[in-house]
Amino acid sequence: MGGTYTIKALIDADTICYAVAAVCEEESKNICLDTLHSSVTDLLFALPECETTLFYLSGADNFRKTNYSWYKANREGKERPKHLTACKRFLENEYKATWSKNQEADDDIGIEVFRDPSATCLIVHVDKDLDQFPGLHYNCRKKEFYEVTEDQAKKWFIHQLVLGDRSDNITGFDGIMRKEYVKKHQYIKDTIEQEDDWMENLRFVWDLYNHHERADMFHDNADCLWLLKEPDKNWKSLAIQI
Repeated sequence: MGGTYTIKALIDADTICYAVAAVCEEESKNICLDTLHSSVTDLLFALPECETTLFYLSGADNFRKTNYSWYKANREGKERPKHLTACKRFLENEYKATWSKNQEADDDIGIEVFRDPSATCLIVHVDKDLDQFPGLHYNCRKKEFYEVTEDQAKKWFIHQLVLGDRSDNITGFDGIMRKEYVKKHQYIKDTIEQEDDWMENLRFVWDLYNHHERADMFHDNADCLWLLKEPDKNWKSLAIQI
């Protein structure tokens, strides 16, 4: 993909830093930062020439962790790559990366995507969570561009509610975390894909939770899975009635 476009590149820098720091665990900090610089240079070369390029990092505070003790609790006690903080500071200093406050980098990206509907954004990431945002995406691990429609973005959130998220310790409708649909639940996926009304899909999934006596977890899980599209508008603040 080449050429010049009047678009903004919104880059999830968390995963870039983590990937480089993990690979360079046994290397010196200088070698690690050189590797990061080369990785970012290669990434920017792979993108179309953009009017603006913004890097996003997650800060220490996150309302999800504050409100839900189980959120990402599966990561507690695990050592982070030793150069991870240095990598993040490097992007802050060299590429003006910004840090999120009481939320995640993904939320900051979503707010920017929806801030100006007339703007065209290119969302650069490897995390499927960001498929909640419609528009042009670039998977920097697979080196693939792809489009997400508004309908696909809305339905991906619904699918996340069904499946849960193993990496973030979020259980699905039946208390189990799955990466994809198992055969016996194919009907759930098909039902969601065939229904165009978002509220009907939400009610369908709420019924699944309720059937498994987990209705009390529906909005908690949604609050953790929902990525912000407006400042301070987490799921529960939307007060959606199912």
